[in-house]
Amino acid sequence: MINKKYLKNRINITKYAFKITKSIETISISKLKNLENKLVNNNLYNNFLLKIINNIKFLDNYLFYFNKNLNSSKIFYLIIFTDQGLCGNLNINLFNKVKLDIINKKYNNNKKVYFLLLGNKSIFLKKYIINNLNFKVKIINYKISNEMLFNNKFKFIFLINKVISIYNINKSNIYIVFNVLKKFKIINNINKLLPINCYKNKYNINYIYENINYFNIKNIFYKYIESLIFNGVLNNLISENFSRIIIMKNASKNSENLYYKLNIMYNKLRQFNVTKEIIELISNLDIL
Repeated sequence: MINKKYLKNRINITKYAFKITKSIETISISKLKNLENKLVNNNLYNNFLLKIINNIKFLDNYLFYFNKNLNSSKIFYLIIFTDQGLCGNLNINLFNKVKLDIINKKYNNNKKVYFLLLGNKSIFLKKYIINNLNFKVKIINYKISNEMLFNNKFKFIFLINKVISIYNINKSNIYIVFNVLKKFKIINNINKLLPINCYKNKYNINYIYENINYFNIKNIFYKYIESLIFNGVLNNLISENFSRIIIMKNASKNSENLYYKLNIMYNKLRQFNVTKEIIELISNLDIL
């Protein structure tokens, strides 16, 4: 039979579990709000840079960044994986999206596919990727977490320089893959990073530039690519925190229900012991 001490311990454990899950949920909500504000600002900055790039794309020195007829035999995917726990399903869905994209576009038949893996969990996902592909893929693993990219400027600059150097050397398409939160649903997103996709100018305005500085214009392209990668990291962190909120909300609800059930059992057992003692006392009085 279950004793009172065992039930009391179970009640205390579920109470602490509820407090922990609730605190993680509130922390994730606050992080999510901050990240969403930063994403809005980054999108405005990104659109502003795209307008500038759209007006200078006719310059001969920079047509290389807009070349759509690349004859390279290679294709690159920069995949941003989630780092924290409780989000393993997001990484697997992201990889399956890339796999489906490669099969649909038939890159595995005539092109060499390269995966640029980003995040700490990519070390463990490397074996999973190799085992679940029917074609050969070269994996370049960057052991840089999303939080490190978010907080460490030097690590972020290192990644951007690597991506641009890969594009300059191989002259091939580079796609960025990340999770996006849309209407309370996490969607796997694949966007072209390089070459740059520009919108058509409606008014066909020919701007006259004076004192064009090579370094400054090159820096604009660099900043735009930086903002696109940063956008992917932000979206991935938002999706990660949203997933954690849902998991912690369910965990806190389950622990709360378990706490009430155990409390009812404890009260019933206590009442049973009290009635048993009263019956024993009455029976002893009758004997006397």
